[in-house]
Amino acid sequence: MAVTMNEIAKRLNISIATVSRALSGKADTVSEETRKAIFEAVEKYGYRSVTNPAALCRTSDYPQKSVT
Repeated sequence: MAVTMNEIAKRLNISIATVSRALSGKADTVSEETRKAIFEAVEKYGYRSVTNPAALCRTSDYPQKSVT
């Protein structure tokens, strides 16, 4: 099972924001050493980004309200 960005951050003892910045290519705000550690963890633990984050919020557990 693939790990989440949160799990990568916890394993490396860094913030989720730092992991996010490194993975989104904003390397100028993340040190080279930290960026390297993040990408090594991504490979080691099998992180894969969610292609549709909005889908994580959807659920069919609640009835849908219609606007009339």
